[in-house]
Amino acid sequence: MGLSGKEERGDAEVLEAAGAALYEAIAPRLGPYVADAVRRQLEGAGRPVGAGEIAAGEVAAHRCEERVLPALRELLSADVDAQASTPLSLVRRALDEATVALMQLGLDPPVRDRFSLEAFPADRYGLYPASIAVLGPQVEELAITWGAAKAMAHRRRHRNKER
Repeated sequence: MGLSGKEERGDAEVLEAAGAALYEAIAPRLGPYVADAVRRQLEGAGRPVGAGEIAAGEVAAHRCEERVLPALRELLSADVDAQASTPLSLVRRALDEATVALMQLGLDPPVRDRFSLEAFPADRYGLYPASIAVLGPQVEELAITWGAAKAMAHRRRHRNKER
């Protein structure tokens, strides 16, 4: 028996609500996380963090918000079959702005292992997180909820097509 229109609408509504909640949790945290990544990397390299460095982190934060938050909103509000990315991949893209800031500040990239170089060639400073949980436990929980809603919507929509 196929999925009824009512069931499919219900799955879409659950996915949309989960996506909206996840966006609302990520949006205020993303810029500060990127700015903090610039500061942490400089401190880790033993570089002083003054007003210019803080400003560079703030510019990176603003740019990532302008570039990545619209893409995140689009992803999290898209139909299940149109979601070709993940929130984590977009969080990683946000850190590309921190990379630009660090390069402009003249920080030498650290030595990275072979896997990191091959898997994430744009991540010159090793900033990409392994998990979205770096944005906090609430974001992690909402990401799991969104992922489960996405999996259920996809499974139910395509269950009879796979047979």
